Amino acid sequence: MIIHVAVFQITHGDKCFDVLYKDNSEKSVISDEILNGVAYPIIPFMSHVKTIVDIGANIGGAAIYFHINYPDASIYSFEPDPDSFFILRKNIESVTNAHAYDVCCSNHDGDVEFYRCKGISAVGSVTNLFTNNVPGQVEVFKVRARDTATMFTSIGIPYEIDILKVDTEGSELPIFTSLLSAGFRARLIYTEYHSKDDCKKINDILSPTHVLWKANPPKLVDQSVGEVVYIDRQFILDSIAHSGSH
Repeated sequence: MIIHVAVFQITHGDKCFDVLYKDNSEKSVISDEILNGVAYPIIPFMSHVKTIVDIGANIGGAAIYFHINYPDASIYSFEPDPDSFFILRKNIESVTNAHAYDVCCSNHDGDVEFYRCKGISAVGSVTNLFTNNVPGQVEVFKVRARDTATMFTSIGIPYEIDILKVDTEGSELPIFTSLLSAGFRARLIYTEYHSKDDCKKINDILSPTHVLWKANPPKLVDQSVGEVVYIDRQFILDSIAHSGSH
C-alpha cells in the first residue's frame, strides 16, 4: 500500500507530536476545529477521566487532542477506512494507552459499503453523502462492520464510559442504538447529525438520560447538519452535589 502523506507538528508543553495527513481537509479539521476546542469543547468539571472512545477516528487528531487534555485516560479509536487507519496507527504511536481498531461500528455484523470522496479524506462514511459529486470522484469499497456493543464487550471497554465521541458522517444512530440497548452509558457525548430525522432521533434516544449541553447550530429545530454535546444528567447532579459539599 502506497499512501502519500505530509506532516505537521503539534506541540504541548514538553511533548511534540508529528502528525501525518493525506490532504488539506484532514489538516484543516485537526488544526482549525479539533485542537482549538471548537469540535470537542472541554467541559470544565470533567475530571478523573479514565475511558475515552473515539468512533470515526479518521487519522487520530481527536485522539491526540484528548490525550493532551486527559493524559491518564485509555483511548479506544475506531476507523474503517484502511488508508486513514494506517495513518491513525502511526499518529498515535506516542500516545500512552491508545488502542486502534480497523472496523466500522454499527448495530450488526457484516461487510458494508464505504464511500470516500477523492481529495476530501476527512469525510468518509457508510452513508453516501456524495450524491452530488462529479462521477468518478467517489471511491466505494467494502469494510468490516461489527455490532458496537458486542465488540466493546469483547475488547473489555467498560459499560461506564467517560467520554464518547461519535463522528461517522451520517451513521451515528445505529451506534447509539446498539450501545444504549446493551446498557452502555457515557458521561459526556460528542456527536453530530446529517439530517433533520437523525437530529430528532438522536435527541430522542439521548434526552431521557442526558442534557443537551451545546449545539452548533444553536437550535436543533429545522437543522439538517450540526454538532451536539450531551452530558449525563446524573453526572451533572453528582457534580453539583460534590461542589456544594466543599
